[in-house]
Amino acid sequence: MSEASKAVNVPSFSGKNEEYEMFWTRFQAYASLKGFEAYIDPNTVNSQLPVKYDVFDTDDAVKKIEEDAVNRNQQAVVAFTLAFKSQALMNIVNQGKTTNYPNGLA
Repeated sequence: MSEASKAVNVPSFSGKNEEYEMFWTRFQAYASLKGFEAYIDPNTVNSQLPVKYDVFDTDDAVKKIEEDAVNRNQQAVVAFTLAFKSQALMNIVNQGKTTNYPNGLA
């Protein structure tokens, strides 16, 4: 990872409608820079995620893909958590938490 990509801060969002378009464009750019853009697309269910965050395939190649997918999903959840500045938005993050993904699905 380059020094430039390390220095980029997570865009923040207060929840105001008039700020959303700018926030989402910047957040997508941030996600692309950090490598988790596939995990923030609400129209895409990432098929590389295992059923549970800590149970992986026995095939080493598949296991590596699944571990990377879990890591990228976690990066997305953390970024949303840091970006959202209101309780209402934090509730959205909390709605992504499941028994199989207690830290959440992006």
